[in-house]
Amino acid sequence: MESLAVLAPGSVFERFAVVLIEQLHDITLVQRGSSVTGSPVGGALDAVSEDGRVVVEASIVKGYFSGQMAKPWGDLEHALDLAPRAQDVYLLSSQRAETGKIEGMVNEALGQARMSGRRLHLMDSRAIAEAIVDTLMLRDGAIDKLSVHLPVLSDIRDDHPASLTAAPLSENYLPNTAVDMELDRLLETKKCVEITGIGGIGKSQAAAACLARAEGRFHYRFWVSGRDIDGIERLSAVPLRRGGAERNVSALLRRERTMLVLDDANARLDPCGLANLCGPDSRVVITRQHSSPGAFAMPLMDEHQARTLLTHDVASQLSDKAFRTIWRTVGGHPLTLTMLNAAAREGSSWNELANECAHVAKFQLHGARLADSILGRLRPALEEELSLFQWADQSNLDRAFFEHVIGSLRMRAFERHGLTAPEGKASIRIHDIVFTALKSLDWLTTQRSRAIDGHLEAFIVKQIQDDGHGLQLIASQLRAKIRRNVENGDRRPAYLYALAMTWSGGAIPVQLLPDPIQEAKRLSALSARENEVAI
Repeated sequence: MESLAVLAPGSVFERFAVVLIEQLHDITLVQRGSSVTGSPVGGALDAVSEDGRVVVEASIVKGYFSGQMAKPWGDLEHALDLAPRAQDVYLLSSQRAETGKIEGMVNEALGQARMSGRRLHLMDSRAIAEAIVDTLMLRDGAIDKLSVHLPVLSDIRDDHPASLTAAPLSENYLPNTAVDMELDRLLETKKCVEITGIGGIGKSQAAAACLARAEGRFHYRFWVSGRDIDGIERLSAVPLRRGGAERNVSALLRRERTMLVLDDANARLDPCGLANLCGPDSRVVITRQHSSPGAFAMPLMDEHQARTLLTHDVASQLSDKAFRTIWRTVGGHPLTLTMLNAAAREGSSWNELANECAHVAKFQLHGARLADSILGRLRPALEEELSLFQWADQSNLDRAFFEHVIGSLRMRAFERHGLTAPEGKASIRIHDIVFTALKSLDWLTTQRSRAIDGHLEAFIVKQIQDDGHGLQLIASQLRAKIRRNVENGDRRPAYLYALAMTWSGGAIPVQLLPDPIQEAKRLSALSARENEVAI
């Protein structure tokens, strides 16, 4: 509302108003009130629909709602004179109206004979803000268009803890035309499309590409981790918070044009049940290793694609002999090829990599032994980053905490190695096959583990002081790790504070908390500034 009040010049607010009404009602308006250079056109309506039934007049006049409200009454006269077939008249002001002003004029106007069969929509800055929050804040396409004129909208949206838009595609991603065409065809005829295959085969990347291509088709596009959703009822409990609005995934699927990707879905999740959640224009895509009848089996790469991925951004020449050796052992498994590519970019020769591949047996065991070998070669470059996942004992981490520990430059370099899987903006996740390989490696020293514990404490304290969404994120994402630390005797106040964000009711393990009376006595003699979190 504050940003609307200072929006200027009038042509900017006029264009904003036109885009707003177009997005709210999915219509096209012809803007007549401004020339192509943005100058006002005297005597013309600001905008009107192609059939003349919707009219928009917008104003930044500061006294718009003052006195007898001469300006809005004049705009109404103007609209009815120039658009005699108008059924919906929208009068928008960037200013805030006093209580009762809008209702009074609307009621008086609708009592006039000339308004018979017509509707008057008089919107001040508060009504505009409410319409955006209630209706458009989850629609990224609409917010992108409105943010051109009111940049604060994108800030409001992006400040929230989870952005559930399409996951980013890897820098090494290679489009597969045949896969893309088949997935697009399936989405035309099926409400739930299931992509299956072994870990690291590229299911998540194919889904992310599919979601990106669907930008113009759906009002809402979401990416949700499916690991903890084992039934339709659990999906109904997933809330989406943006711009102060909380919505339910299932409700959006039923009512709106929505596309949802459930990545790494639980084996018990029923595609038919998901399809039944969808309205006529909604779709769900799920990725998982376990297949069900009718699922799309993600294919391995062909030789040309494999070679392209293997040599991406590598200066040294890959001989045919070395490639044939690698191909015979690895085949077209994208993740393994990406790992080999990363090792080659770190300086390993193709002959060394080919020889290692030739001696790795039993690739059918999820590729873990091959992954161990390749990750060992990445140790000088990525030991610090990957040991963070060993420390957490999980494949995903809070993105802000990860960056806090290793720094933004190293984070960008880490993601370029292609070891990460698509994930929401709030998290960073490595492929399961990489995490499996890490479990067999002894990279995490006691000293390093203690240092990360210290980083975690400092990060939590910062989130407490910032009073934002970061505390809920870190508490949720590292709940198991923090609890293990506390159970093992490391009861730093910051850890207990974070756990308190996730504990509720009778589930609170009170034995992990200090005695409140004794703790109060201990703290009473200490500096409040230095013990703020404990207090």
